[in-house]
Amino acid sequence: MLLAVGAIAVGCGSKDERPSPPLPATDAGVDARPDSSTDGGGRDSTVTDGDAPPPDAPPPIEDGSDIDDLGLPPPGSRVEATIGPEGGTLSGSSGTALAGVSLVVSSGALSAPVTFAIDAAPAPTGPGGAKLVSPYVRVGPEGVSFAIPARLTLPWSTTVAAPQLAAVARIGFSWSSLQDPTGDATSVTASMRRTSGAAIALLELSSSAPKITAAASPDAGGALFVEGSGFGVAQVFRPGADGGAPFVSNVTVGGVVAETLGWSESAISVRAPLGDGGAITVTTPGGSVTAP
Repeated sequence: MLLAVGAIAVGCGSKDERPSPPLPATDAGVDARPDSSTDGGGRDSTVTDGDAPPPDAPPPIEDGSDIDDLGLPPPGSRVEATIGPEGGTLSGSSGTALAGVSLVVSSGALSAPVTFAIDAAPAPTGPGGAKLVSPYVRVGPEGVSFAIPARLTLPWSTTVAAPQLAAVARIGFSWSSLQDPTGDATSVTASMRRTSGAAIALLELSSSAPKITAAASPDAGGALFVEGSGFGVAQVFRPGADGGAPFVSNVTVGGVVAETLGWSESAISVRAPLGDGGAITVTTPGGSVTAP
């Protein structure tokens, strides 16, 4: 990658001379240096001379610092593969920055082949200032949608006892929730509906009790929206203590866990399970609440 180097021109000459205007950059990578002259009508006109500096300024200062040559990324910090409608898997190699990272695309998730890449990237600040406890990765090309959600696996590590973990997606400058997390003491896998940045964030939501202010019972298999507060910024996964069953924030309809479509602090959407419906219950680390 070529980085444009700024040129600084310092005026020198008699005290009556004016400093030269700034030197604009051109797409061709050559400085276009304006030179003030006077046309036949006595008006100032500007001519462009790409070979010589203005007569009242020294040549541009060339910056030979290392910023121009960032070098190649470390080995193993990027993997890529072409995956088609038949599905496939993209995984990092052991001993690299992407060790333990994988993307599994189901058959039928894509209508045409796509060349995917996973890059290890510098970690941004987590949602709400939360600490990221996994590698931060970019899954690209960004914005590719999956008809069937892909499953992204990220390794995690923390010294916090009984941690509450959230698989989160970075879209632009905002975070959102990856859905239906599962995992163990070393990794978390969650559903990715469109490619983006992603990581595992460490949360603490035990003191935030969920509340439901509105919910609507849909037809079987339809979308159900729940509004309220205290749901948490994302679904939370917590490994089971001493090998016990893990905990996952969820919504049940008639006692059956529903597929999560979206999750935020104040709104959740799920696909209602087949059946006759029933009571709607939201369960988070802060407790459970059932719609009236």
